[in-house]
Amino acid sequence: MTVTERHRIDLLEAAQRHLGREVAVTLMEMLPPTGWGDVATRQRVDALEARLTREMDLRFQVVDQRFATFEARIDATIDGVESGLGARIDALDAKIDALGSRLDAKIDALGSRLDTRIDALDAKIDGVESRLDAKLGARIDTLHAELRADIAASQRHLIQWMVGTMIALTGVAAAAIGAITQLG
Repeated sequence: MTVTERHRIDLLEAAQRHLGREVAVTLMEMLPPTGWGDVATRQRVDALEARLTREMDLRFQVVDQRFATFEARIDATIDGVESGLGARIDALDAKIDALGSRLDAKIDALGSRLDTRIDALDAKIDGVESRLDAKLGARIDTLHAELRADIAASQRHLIQWMVGTMIALTGVAAAAIGAITQLG
């Protein structure tokens, strides 16, 4: 027999007549809203929990396996990229080393050419310096001799002027002494 809402109302009214309103309402609140067939038993809940746990475990195993597969694919891809990049970097290193060697050779050749040209310029400068020393040395010797001669001549003129000035002063002094003695 299926319990309908009408059956529940009849039960409530009968319980109120025999037990009183408050007890009848408490009793009705303790009954399931539909029927006892819809109420889960502990065994059914435990069985459902066990089944859901198994299903979830299986699903997690599948998800874990998919993650492991995905991770392996990513690792393989990264390894391939690293390997390819390593080879390209090695090739670039080799090119840089070759360029460095070529650049070193060119710098060494340029240095040698510059050293040769600098040595040639040094030799030219040494030659010019030697010629200047020879010419200037002779000219300085000539000028030195001329200067000594000029100084000697100037000294003679100075001595003659001084002697003449002294003679003149002696004459002036003698005349002054003669004038003082006549006055006196």
